Amino acid sequence: MKAFIYAIGAGALIGCGGYGYIAVAGRETGALLFAVGLFAVLMLNVPLYTGRCGYMLCKEGSSPKDLAIVLGGNFLGALLAGLCAAPMDMAVKDIVLIAQNKLLQSFFQTMLRATFCGVMVFVAVEGWNKLAGAERALGVLLAVPVFILAGFEHCVADVFFFGAALGAGAPLEAKIVPFTIAATAGNTIGALLMWALSPKDKANA
Repeated sequence: MKAFIYAIGAGALIGCGGYGYIAVAGRETGALLFAVGLFAVLMLNVPLYTGRCGYMLCKEGSSPKDLAIVLGGNFLGALLAGLCAAPMDMAVKDIVLIAQNKLLQSFFQTMLRATFCGVMVFVAVEGWNKLAGAERALGVLLAVPVFILAGFEHCVADVFFFGAALGAGAPLEAKIVPFTIAATAGNTIGALLMWALSPKDKANA
């Protein structure tokens, strides 16, 4: 139960990063502000699916069952954070348009974009784990703006955007389900590919 609650917090933190993105007009500035979500997750050590799924094949990695619990909590936290956007009336960007444009993608396109996002998140988390001092944040500050500006899909962040759009009056579309499946699968594939292609120390071999 604790893991699920902490995962809700992690999803909400990603939502806070989403607020940084939608609260400013410029994409570049918004992409940089989005990084606060992943930075806060890593700093507080709360469970985020996209930060942990790449390590599921490690001896110390989370089991598929534990990851499913984390994912559910992340989605709930991001959704709740997104639904608060309309009552706060603080979005500068058109959140309904952002959500609708995502649903125009094909399943394969979404999964491919999400795969590259999984790569970027894995790089950011590895940097946080392996570097020290202020350098730990470097991977986050570089990787997150890259996947935002490139249009890659992050499954938890996408749930935030859909929640914000729903709160603003957008219709609940069935296409959200296959989109989220494709984004989650792609994030997982990208992270696992990077883990498989990276040298392993003895502890993780």
